[in-house]
Amino acid sequence: MKPAPPSRAAWLVDAELNGHTVEQTIRYLSDCDDAEERSRQWSAPPGVILAGDCEPRWLTRLRARFGR
Repeated sequence: MKPAPPSRAAWLVDAELNGHTVEQTIRYLSDCDDAEERSRQWSAPPGVILAGDCEPRWLTRLRARFGR
């Protein structure tokens, strides 16, 4: 599994000190998108269907039914 990319602040500091090529920038942005996708996939256990504001559908239905 790929490690998470550096934070944006760390990336900007490194850019100021060393500079980045176009290829490095594209790879960094791609890695950030990949990391975001992985975090979305891992945010819910398998079999849970997310609805609305990323909460399980059964919880959304309970809140709607009982007004909480």
